[in-house]
Amino acid sequence: MRDPVLEHKIEEIQELMRIWMHFYRILAAGFSPETISQERENEFLQIKTTVAERHEDFMQIIEGIKKQEDLYIGQNILSLVKRTISLQEFSKLSPVEINKISIEWHDANILLNEALGTLEHRRDEIAKVSPAQYKMAKWKKAFRKGFSDFVTSPGVRVAFVLIVLGVVGVIIFMNWTAIEKSSIYQNYLSKVIAPILKMLPKR
Repeated sequence: MRDPVLEHKIEEIQELMRIWMHFYRILAAGFSPETISQERENEFLQIKTTVAERHEDFMQIIEGIKKQEDLYIGQNILSLVKRTISLQEFSKLSPVEINKISIEWHDANILLNEALGTLEHRRDEIAKVSPAQYKMAKWKKAFRKGFSDFVTSPGVRVAFVLIVLGVVGVIIFMNWTAIEKSSIYQNYLSKVIAPILKMLPKR
């Protein structure tokens, strides 16, 4: 059994990994300023643009499979790309700053590999399941999500509160004579409720 959506995500991660590796290979030219040419600079600007364009795709993939700290690393990818304005500027950074950028690149590269590994593990698990079982599992997951979204929607909450208030109102109306004669009403509630009832139109 193969999941087309999952296969597409795997292909996207693999493509992002190739782009990210290409970015670092070009960035490495900045370690030797004498090797930086205008052609290299143009190539670097192009790969920066590509990384920025694909960043949202990357974040969408890892949001559902990684931890909060990994999301921070994922966001750091775009920050790193923005900070490295050009190869010439990169070559002028201090050794400490260059080392920091290198560490950030490796952190993101590890995250990409882990995301790919997670997706490939899912693919292996799906391959063990029969088509009928897989479709049933997807249907159950979609149903649970749809039900959860429905229950937690603001409109449903308001409707539920109104229904509860309506039911409570009916119960009070049907038992009002007994409630009015009860000691709790006479001792605690009558002083508040009686004036309000007098303001209502007589039947």
